[in-house]
Amino acid sequence: MKFTISYKLEEHGWAIINISNGNEIIERPVSYLHDSLLELAEMVLQIKSGISESITIFMDEPGEIQLRIITNNNEATYEVRSYKDWASWGMHSFDDYELLLKGTTTPTRIIQQITKVLWEINKNIGPEKYKELWCEHEFPKEQYNKLANA
Repeated sequence: MKFTISYKLEEHGWAIINISNGNEIIERPVSYLHDSLLELAEMVLQIKSGISESITIFMDEPGEIQLRIITNNNEATYEVRSYKDWASWGMHSFDDYELLLKGTTTPTRIIQQITKVLWEINKNIGPEKYKELWCEHEFPKEQYNKLANA
């Protein structure tokens, strides 16, 4: 199955996340309350280093979605779970979620897609403008540089 992801910054600490398995696409708002771009960059580094499970959180106000990836050899299974409140902050049970999307792809595909998100933000917006738009968090330069030099 196909896996695509895009992350578009909006004004005043908001972004839009799109994730697709090739058949379905989910689109959700993302709040600056959580450093989701940093977690995406760290997810790629974890997958590259052989860590088999990783999660990225995308907070809304209220609620959140979580992108969960489990890798096993040359296969990656992913799920997008929706929570009515902030499970990552202990305000909602991790077991009470709606499954929005799932699929299987390769770890390489996930690495390429997330690296593309980081590359596009760095190229088209830049770290300084990113900080202005995202308020609380810096562009993940260190993680981006590790990916760019790998």
